[in-house]
Amino acid sequence: TLFRSKRGYSLARVSGPKRITSDGVVRLNVREGTVAGIQVEFLSKDGETNDEKGNIINGKTKPWVIKREISIKPGDAFNRTILESDLKRLYRTSLFSDVKVTLKPVTGERGKVVIILGITEQSTGSLSGGIGYSQSQGVFGQVGVQDTNLFGRAWSSTLNFTYGQYGGLANLTFSDPWIKGDKHRTSFRTSIFLSREVPQVFRSSDGGIIRGASDYYQGSTTNAYDINSDKHVKGKFDSVDDAKKSKSNTSWFDYDGNSVALQRTGASFVFARPLNGGDPYKKVPWSVLLGMSVQNIKPIDYSGSSRPYGVATTNFKDGKVPDNEVICVSYNCADENSLFGVRTGLTYNTLNDKRNPTSGHFWKFGTEQFLSIGQDSPTFNRAKTSYSYFIPVNFLKL
Repeated sequence: TLFRSKRGYSLARVSGPKRITSDGVVRLNVREGTVAGIQVEFLSKDGETNDEKGNIINGKTKPWVIKREISIKPGDAFNRTILESDLKRLYRTSLFSDVKVTLKPVTGERGKVVIILGITEQSTGSLSGGIGYSQSQGVFGQVGVQDTNLFGRAWSSTLNFTYGQYGGLANLTFSDPWIKGDKHRTSFRTSIFLSREVPQVFRSSDGGIIRGASDYYQGSTTNAYDINSDKHVKGKFDSVDDAKKSKSNTSWFDYDGNSVALQRTGASFVFARPLNGGDPYKKVPWSVLLGMSVQNIKPIDYSGSSRPYGVATTNFKDGKVPDNEVICVSYNCADENSLFGVRTGLTYNTLNDKRNPTSGHFWKFGTEQFLSIGQDSPTFNRAKTSYSYFIPVNFLKL
């Protein structure tokens, strides 16, 4: 009885003694209770296996998506504790509202059972919309469509549109939480996006702090800001007049006639793998990430025309733009820039719940190395780290 209750082998049966040896050793028969198979049945919200017309309910989710979360395999000894952990893993997928377990004895084979999983699926598609405010978009509106169980394979796909005071974004994402057949439980995520955004420096009411062409020429460091190095700007002094001529009168908002935005088109993907040693059911805190990204960036005005130069938004008394307020918007003063990056990362996660954590640690470190793939493609590196610690509190008992 102690063996059955503490170790989880609730189907184990002991009979005997079958034999007592001459030296007093008692031999007992122990039948553990083994799993003959695992079956999946889809249930209605009322717990029925048939619909109103008497037809068997066919679920959206592929059976192998459900079975891969179950660590108990046919031929293993039945263990209630392990099965309970498997059911918790099923619930954490957020694909099912209820999972019922039934043990069906195998006719003519004592001690063998079939585990029947009664699955009640929940809605995984959603349509959302709203308005809000953020530092990057200002006042914005958003519409999104999402499905977290695409084609019944637990794939997640989101199409999102955002249009704000300082630009807009169209973003399509796709993720697979567990690549089929991978014993390391490797996940995959990719994104394709198109955005137009006003650079932060052009959003200030006084034009921000920028460096004009003559500041470089005179060697001044006053009123200095630019995304390019000195040599890139010096080579463009003869184009100041062209920069003034490219000024557009068409604008979304009145910023003293200034009209500069960055159009970004790109895609990225990343693979994430927990360091579980090839055991997909082993809970480990460490994971590694590896991915790549590509972007094409074009400086434009609000009418969509190419605009590699910009002017400050300072209020000029005579309405004219002095030479020292003309700046380079893009890298190398080019009509477009290309970015190619390789991303690596490391995470440490001990949160009790990945969606709504109340306790645990989460640390993340990532670095992205951008490599030159042409004259107007810069080489640089950026790194980012973050740490969160969740403490359960009882201020509100709801």
